[in-house]
Amino acid sequence: MGLASGGQMLYSAQGITHDGLLTIVRHRAAARESTEPSIYFDCNWLAMKWAKASPTPVTKIIQLATAFALNGVYVTLTVDGKLRHHSKKATINRDAAAEQARYDSILSRAKLQGLVQQSRSGTLSENEQEELKNKIESLEKKVQSKEDRVRQRGMIRNLSEALQEATSSLDPDLLKFIKFVEAKTQADCVICHAAVHDFCDAAVANDGDFPMVAGDKMLLINNFCSWYPTQQSCRCH
Repeated sequence: MGLASGGQMLYSAQGITHDGLLTIVRHRAAARESTEPSIYFDCNWLAMKWAKASPTPVTKIIQLATAFALNGVYVTLTVDGKLRHHSKKATINRDAAAEQARYDSILSRAKLQGLVQQSRSGTLSENEQEELKNKIESLEKKVQSKEDRVRQRGMIRNLSEALQEATSSLDPDLLKFIKFVEAKTQADCVICHAAVHDFCDAAVANDGDFPMVAGDKMLLINNFCSWYPTQQSCRCH
């Protein structure tokens, strides 16, 4: 969406630790005369970033939100709504790619089953058995890759429900700092509105349009692995 490689046009700081980021967010809150430092998450972006996370992307999102909440930062988890503008090519392309992957996985699994049955034949030479084994291993990886894509897209479609359930089960003390918002269309709009109207001190997101819309009211946090438990750093724009 929007300006390609927009982050390259922005001032950026790398190697910011979690404690350093907390200091920045609190300072930005004080600058807008608020005692409630606030950060917004684009959970659709995080879910795709952590699509293969263990145990689930939702768990990782909640862990990161909790890390901020325990330090007195108010976290708003935002997700895309059910409605998308017809011009959103990325959404259309991802849905089409997932459907193609589902179709390909069905055909590949049928072919795999045939190869497995063939491998059980007692008439194959040693070279033929080795060749068939390599084909089976290659096709298994292909099937796994296709099925992973289908599962990941399904996870994104059900992200709102999963996050609502995870948020509602949090400790009441944490719920004072963590809230869930489903946008009418896109999470981006909710985040930009909050920044423009001084409700938001930072956003965990990855969209070059944000600073273009919100100017210096937007602190964009991206290109990071979870600080927990590795205590790695991030990059901010």
